[in-house]
Amino acid sequence: MSAAAIIGKARDLGISLWVDRGTIRAKGPQPAIDQILPDLRRHKPELVAALAEPAPDPAESSVHWMIIQPAERIEKFFTPEITRGELAQRYPGALLVSLPDIVLSKADVPRLAQSCKNCRYLRRPGATTGCAGDRGDLPRLYGASHPLRELPSNGGVDCEVWKQAS
Repeated sequence: MSAAAIIGKARDLGISLWVDRGTIRAKGPQPAIDQILPDLRRHKPELVAALAEPAPDPAESSVHWMIIQPAERIEKFFTPEITRGELAQRYPGALLVSLPDIVLSKADVPRLAQSCKNCRYLRRPGATTGCAGDRGDLPRLYGASHPLRELPSNGGVDCEVWKQAS
């Protein structure tokens, strides 16, 4: 069993592990500590090395965090950014992992199903209901009650000039 696996098992059992002057210390329910103690003894050198790694910087900040607690994993976004220290106060004892920001290109964003509801030409709230609100291919002579400005009965599924609203 690896040191990381033992540390994960301890966390799942509700045990906090740390190193104090070369000795592995544990805090948690005594039956759980008794259960994991043989693994702690058997893998002491690897555990001491793994637990003695420098603590993450509490000033590190991000908008995207994975919060790992014994009972659950939570992925959260924060606006504005939140520091590791602030997050540790909200989730004491949790493993906090800063995740990279995800940047999607237009190719990654799925295209919406074609409909009048998501067409850029749909008249906006406050204006007359109907189609072709910003279409430049229709002369200004077509008023709000003209048939070309009415929504089609099929919701625009086969509209030839549909463009996704941005």
